[in-house]
Amino acid sequence: MKQQGNHSRHRWINRLARNTTLLLWGSWTLLFALFLQWHLNQAQLQAEQLRWARQCESRHQPPPDPSGQWTPWAELKAAPYLYLAYGTAWAAGILAIGFIGFQMRNNYTEIKHYQQELEHMATHDALTDFFNRNQMTALLEVEIERARRYGHNLGVLLLDIDLFKNINDQHGHQAGDIVLVSLAEILKNSVRTIDYVARFGGEEFLIIMPETRVEMALVSAERIRATIADSPIALPDGTKLSLTCSIGVAAYPTSGDNMDLLLNSADKALYSAKNLGRNRVVYCR
Repeated sequence: MKQQGNHSRHRWINRLARNTTLLLWGSWTLLFALFLQWHLNQAQLQAEQLRWARQCESRHQPPPDPSGQWTPWAELKAAPYLYLAYGTAWAAGILAIGFIGFQMRNNYTEIKHYQQELEHMATHDALTDFFNRNQMTALLEVEIERARRYGHNLGVLLLDIDLFKNINDQHGHQAGDIVLVSLAEILKNSVRTIDYVARFGGEEFLIIMPETRVEMALVSAERIRATIADSPIALPDGTKLSLTCSIGVAAYPTSGDNMDLLLNSADKALYSAKNLGRNRVVYCR
């Protein structure tokens, strides 16, 4: 059965968090390097000023002693603890940015998870986890347009549980929910992976069968009807309910060339199946 999947999108989330972390690491390292360069320039300037001040105090100005000139290595040996503190601060910044990147990835993942849940709730029935009516009509329009464009066939099955109101009246609405969930499981195992299934309203289910001629749609509908009739459903109190269903079949383009005509044809076929005694399949041209 083909359902509109909410596939995991962790790949782009991880890439975004990783790229953001690398950008922050690079920016932090660049700023720290600029700070160290400024500190070294200041130290060099102070050393030069001190050297020239000493030379001005003496009447004799001997040539500068190369060994006494300022170098970064001399500065490091003069204040090793200061540079150790700088290195510690840089490493702490790197760790902090890594932690921020990790939290960003978790936050993005959580947000995406909630977004997928909301999308699923908006397009699926809460009880059966099938598509809801709005989503199914949108999918039907897409499949009709595809069949029209490529000259393919399309089958539509509208299924209704016979005497479902009696189940609710005699056994309660909880039993009715159990029946719907059990029927949904039967339908999942009875259709192809390319087919769409929706809870179309109450105890009605709509099945879209792409690339399916009328003859094959009728065969599939009859198989589904027989499977439901041969699969009693057990209630928590031990009662076993024998179900039957009526199915109306329509097909593109013989039953109609647009969504309204197809659904009306399937509904008329279902109505005829009910009037003819239920537990049967009827096709509407």
